[in-house]
Amino acid sequence: RVCPGVLPLADLWKEWRLSTKWPMTPDILRAGRDDEAIGVLKWLYGNPAIRPLQADSPEEAAAFLFAAIDQLPEPYRTFYHSRCLVASTDNAARALGTSPSPLVIVIEASEPGLAARLVEQGHHVLVTYGSAIWASDAVQVLPRAPHEAFRAALEDMGVPDDQGAVLTRDTVRSLAILRRLIPSGAAARIPVWADEPSGKLLLPALLAGAWDSRREGDRHVLEQLSGETFDDFESRCAQWARFPDAPLRHAGTAWKIASPRDAWFRLAGLISRPHLEHFASAAKLVLGAADPRFELDPSERWLAAIRGKLPEHSPWLASGLTETLLLLSMYGNRIHAVP
Repeated sequence: RVCPGVLPLADLWKEWRLSTKWPMTPDILRAGRDDEAIGVLKWLYGNPAIRPLQADSPEEAAAFLFAAIDQLPEPYRTFYHSRCLVASTDNAARALGTSPSPLVIVIEASEPGLAARLVEQGHHVLVTYGSAIWASDAVQVLPRAPHEAFRAALEDMGVPDDQGAVLTRDTVRSLAILRRLIPSGAAARIPVWADEPSGKLLLPALLAGAWDSRREGDRHVLEQLSGETFDDFESRCAQWARFPDAPLRHAGTAWKIASPRDAWFRLAGLISRPHLEHFASAAKLVLGAADPRFELDPSERWLAAIRGKLPEHSPWLASGLTETLLLLSMYGNRIHAVP
């Protein structure tokens, strides 16, 4: 019996693959990612351990696990698929951890120590990321498929050759973008958080990318971007984060956009010139600030926190703003208010 907040990986895959006009195949997940698929299988064959994996969205990272297992012969394929469960909340993951049978538990980056505890209980844990924010240096990043491999995978999906060529170019071989450009009938429905009134309220979070509510500097930047007090802004974020498909995630005092590229394609059309002006000011302030840790001797920089020599803004906010700059450079044409 599956407990609340838990979805079999096979069910997640069925829903994810049907989100496009032509259903996706495991091949498009594995295109150009043979080494990464082999690495996932070696991890499954070994002792319980954590496997951090980053894609354009957490859901894509989970779908890649399904695709990697799908290439195994029977009965191994069914054996591993049946053990894979996706926990949508930390409490659901904790409940799975009590299972006497070894499982493969898929979670998003969350409370520190949770994944390690699940491993201690005898389970393999796939920790999924939709961006580099919060990710450690140990995370494995899924590369984009080579041009020809991506186009061949589209052809296998049934996409006509002329459309395949256009999609290969326009998506930059990103599956998150592909899902937005050729949605299925059901997926074409705009989610509640992305319609105009609600989407505009999420724009400050999209532009910031990530932040730490403990850092006073981060709070000031979010107030500048949102035009309201930080407490009011965070209260709205907490309301939106409860929606299962909302783009916001948080753990403790840290917040982030789960999949910046996906959220950008949903919300960028709502960005106005004042939004961009506020963002430019915030980016200059945060990314142009001197790092006080470099005022210390190199041998003493590890004491920076004790000596109060930390940057005014969190590394999460700096990473989030940098990610937004990249999105602007690549997909600025999604903003309609500015020529």
